[in-house]
Amino acid sequence: MARQWGRAGLLGLAALLGACSLTPPAGAPVPPDQRWMPPAWTAWAAQGRLAIRRGDEGLNAGFRWRQMPDAYDIQLSGPFGQGGVRILGNENGVTLETADGRRDGAADPERLMARHLGWSLPVSGLRYWVRGEAEPGQPARWQRDDRGRPRRLHQSGWDIYYLAYRTWGVDELPRVVRLERSDLEVRLVIDRWEPLDE
Repeated sequence: MARQWGRAGLLGLAALLGACSLTPPAGAPVPPDQRWMPPAWTAWAAQGRLAIRRGDEGLNAGFRWRQMPDAYDIQLSGPFGQGGVRILGNENGVTLETADGRRDGAADPERLMARHLGWSLPVSGLRYWVRGEAEPGQPARWQRDDRGRPRRLHQSGWDIYYLAYRTWGVDELPRVVRLERSDLEVRLVIDRWEPLDE
């Protein structure tokens, strides 16, 4: 009987080892067709929350972002009073609107936000970074996980950390992103992603 159990045990062990050999070991390269890629959206919308810390000061806001190939519409609500601000941009420049009807324009959003809010988001790069992409035409240094998903990106003086991902439909996109540059830190939590029809 002992010999029968011993033989059965060996056969079971051999079957187990054979099954294990079919599973790639931890850390093995992921096949190219299974590696992460951002969706090929040319227009999209995102909604969520952001927290900004500069030195000892901080604020929180909600955001809605609609990005088209040549234009964007960013609405910030929460800390600005009277409904927040709206930033509209296209190839001709940027306009900032407040809920009480004031409007101002500038050549770029960073300058406009700094003038009115005392801080600014790097909108030109952020439209790419928030989706796990580098801004085209600028040097970039990446750190990625074993599935090819971004973990860290350094570009244009910013360090961008990808802290969490979530699947939206068939696409997986960043859920939590943190940006750091000198004494400014921005944390975005994306509650909703969706592609837009142009």
